Order: sequence, then structure tokens, then C-alpha cells
Amino acid sequence: MPLYVGKRVVGTEIRSSAGLLQNFPELEKRSREFAFQAQRTFQEKNILYIGQHEYGTVYPNDNFVDVVGSDSATTCQIVVLRHKGTGACSLAHFDGSGIPKALAAMVETLKEHAQNHGEHRIEMYIVGGFLDSRNISEDVFMQILRGAYKLAVDIDLLCACVCQLNDTMLNGKHVPSIYGIGVVVSSGEVVPVHQFNCQIPDEILRHVALYSEQKEVVQVYSSRTQEVTVKPFHVYYPSERARGIASLSDENILQVINIHCLVQYSTVQCIQKLINNS
Repeated sequence: MPLYVGKRVVGTEIRSSAGLLQNFPELEKRSREFAFQAQRTFQEKNILYIGQHEYGTVYPNDNFVDVVGSDSATTCQIVVLRHKGTGACSLAHFDGSGIPKALAAMVETLKEHAQNHGEHRIEMYIVGGFLDSRNISEDVFMQILRGAYKLAVDIDLLCACVCQLNDTMLNGKHVPSIYGIGVVVSSGEVVPVHQFNCQIPDEILRHVALYSEQKEVVQVYSSRTQEVTVKPFHVYYPSERARGIASLSDENILQVINIHCLVQYSTVQCIQKLINNS
């Protein structure tokens, strides 16, 4: 089914984020305005936090979730799909693998909630990435765009605050402007986020899953069950390697995993938590 910006179809001839924005100036304008919004800090009780390589789907009548969101996205990108008829939304944090399959699964979870609803049009927001030297951000974005072309519903692309639109300079280096977004479930408002101050159920276990061989983006929450679910996975991390990493400085850890120091201290924090709780 078509991917739309306004009333115009986004064609498969689009080959880059820059090409998309050049062809759809109204999308660039909205996305640029999003980039300049004040970033919020959420401290509400009922926050559903979605980690890297995860997605979750929330219905408006879910009394356990007021806000769904994700942060710590550098080359990763965060995608929101929102059903215009029911207000249900699904949010994912994509890192470059399993994207088309995950997008299709997200749409199915929204359609399940709207079985008796005539309107199946879906709004889409994409936020994240920057002008990284390895073009990882651009690759992730194009995977998302190609996946959206294949979805079995009409998609309205409302925001693409990605790559060059989400890039700023810090100490002479390119870094993202926005690292996270949140969705206020009751209103459908999508906002840039500075930080989520919330408890993350099974946080350590979910971080460990990132180091497994699992390529599928996993669903960790659905309002159908109102449960956070961690699916089985297999990971092997030699204890001697963990001890070696534990002895490194933050900067050296980032060099080992080939991520620039200015943009991914959250990764260091994750690794340190894994080591300290192993």
C-alpha cells in the first residue's frame, strides 16, 4: 500500500533521506520544527520504556501506560506508528536489523485492536540518527523507508527528523540533536525527550539480549496482556572478556565497540550494568 506525505505518494525512486526531504518540502518543514521543540523529561509513574531492538503497542484505554517512549538513540532510529481511528500506537527502537518484519508486526498489533473499525490509516513518525562518518544512520533510515513501502495499509508520514535534520556539532564533532521521543497515549502527542526518569522492568535482562544472536526485533509489551515479556534468547560472553572490559575506562570501552565517545555514554552504562550484575 502507498506511503504518503500529504496527498502525494512517496515513490520507491527515493534513494536517500536528503532526496525524500528535497522532494517533500512540507515534510522537511514539519520535521525541522520538531527538531527545535523543547525536549521534555518524563517522570510520570506509568511510563513504558522501549529499549534498543524492541517494540511495544499501547491502547488508549490501558490504565497502566500514560507515556510510551525510548531514548539513547544515536545511529538508531525510533519509529512511532499510530492508528488514526483508534488512537492505539506502536513504538520501536531500530538498530538496523529485522526492520521490515518488525514494521509489519507493529501494524498487525494495531489492526488487531481495530478489527471492528473502518479506518485503518496509520500515521508514522521517524526520529533519530545523525551525520555519522559510517553512514549507519542513513542505512537504518532507508531500511525503515523500504519497509514502510511494503506495509499492507496506507501510511501517512508526518515526521522524518533524521540524519541531517537531527544533526548538530559538539566540540567539532557531529552528534544527534534528539536522542529520544515519547508518545502521550491519551492525546497521541509525539514529543522530543531529554530523559525518562522511570523504572525499567527486567532492564539488565533486556540489555543482555542485545548481545545475543537474535536478529528479530522483539515485542516487549502489548495492552492486550498488559505484561512486559522477555522472550528466551541465547548469549555467550566469556568471563575473562568481561573482566577485561571491566578494567577499561569509559573512553576505552567506547573505542573497543567502535562508537564515538561523545554520542554513546549510555552504551557504557549498559555494559557496566551487565558486568556488575553478572
